[in-house]
Amino acid sequence: MFKRFCKVMILEFSVILSLCTCTLPTKAYAEGNSTIDVITHKLMVISSKIIVGQAEEIRTFYEQQQAKQQEEEAKLAEEEQQAMEEDVEETEAYQWTGEVLNSFNGVANGPSGYETYYNLPMGGVVSIMRGLGYDEASYPYWVRDDGVKMLGDYVMCAANLDIRPYGTILPSSLGMAIVCDTGDFAYSNPYQLDIAVSW
Repeated sequence: MFKRFCKVMILEFSVILSLCTCTLPTKAYAEGNSTIDVITHKLMVISSKIIVGQAEEIRTFYEQQQAKQQEEEAKLAEEEQQAMEEDVEETEAYQWTGEVLNSFNGVANGPSGYETYYNLPMGGVVSIMRGLGYDEASYPYWVRDDGVKMLGDYVMCAANLDIRPYGTILPSSLGMAIVCDTGDFAYSNPYQLDIAVSW
């Protein structure tokens, strides 16, 4: 639309320029410079009206587009907030009554498959998740009282990324988990989860 405004303005100024440079009738010259002055004044008035009118249209169009963008951004922020609240509700409501992974047994048959655990530095894993948009404010890295490593409200786990890509939320025996890592185990048991702990 802005390009159309520019084309219209160029066309209208071309017309004005043509009027200014065209040869006036002999009678006009005979009447002296006053006729030329009147024509020049009228052309200036016409051109100023055109400029003001086009500028107003451009300003109105810009304001409409800006308002539309702000509305879309507000709607997106609201949807993201709602999704986060739903995730928190789901996490708080989740309860597993079956076998629970612990350091003594070392393995468990959890709600999403066979579970094992590992204890390694998580700096690189956390960095990957930060790069995927899991920011520190919403998804802080911390260690639960029972030694389970957490990203926000979720248990950190490794999984087969072809089946459960980064960020997948799924239930585990230790709570709702988020896939942050992978390992060689994924080749032999694609549905296994390796839970990150400090044991």
